[in-house]
Amino acid sequence: MVFRKIKNNLGFTLIELIIVIGIISALMMMSIGSYGSVMRNSRDAQRQNDLNKIRAALEQYYVDHDTFL
Repeated sequence: MVFRKIKNNLGFTLIELIIVIGIISALMMMSIGSYGSVMRNSRDAQRQNDLNKIRAALEQYYVDHDTFL
């Protein structure tokens, strides 16, 4: 009986998996790094908006009462 070795190439090699994991890790590190700055900018914009609302309310109060006190 003659046995033939059948090569089965249905899976991924270890090197391919390591490369893909490395690429995914690099992308995750970049996104995590930029996430902090995006959140900081968002909070700063909200603070600026709140200050503008307070300023407008004080100006309206001054117009209504001719004094800030």
